[in-house]
Amino acid sequence: QGGFGMQGGCGMQGGCGCGMQGGCGMHGGCCMGAPQKRMRPMTGDIDTLTVLHFKEKESMHGNLQQWFVNRPGYYALQINENIDAMFVKFASRMHAEQAMNEANAELQLGVEFSRRNLDL
Repeated sequence: QGGFGMQGGCGMQGGCGCGMQGGCGMHGGCCMGAPQKRMRPMTGDIDTLTVLHFKEKESMHGNLQQWFVNRPGYYALQINENIDAMFVKFASRMHAEQAMNEANAELQLGVEFSRRNLDL
């Protein structure tokens, strides 16, 4: 019989020893363990670019939205003002890579592939 009158133990290594099955969620959360990171499924190639510090770069280089719209294979873009970033989706990874290389060579934007594709 474990602590709190419960049968069995929590089974977590380094648990608090309260004895609750599945962990008690108390005692600083020692029984529950650390929350797991959500796994993002990778499906296909990344075809989306990220431009961080978008507002500053646009003030230096002009209308970046129009610049990306005019690139071959352009599909859509989305601006997230909360994180000051622009995400640009292309028809294929090849088109995205071509636009990234041009943006970094011509404008020194520091464009990179996004961690995941822009969902529309």
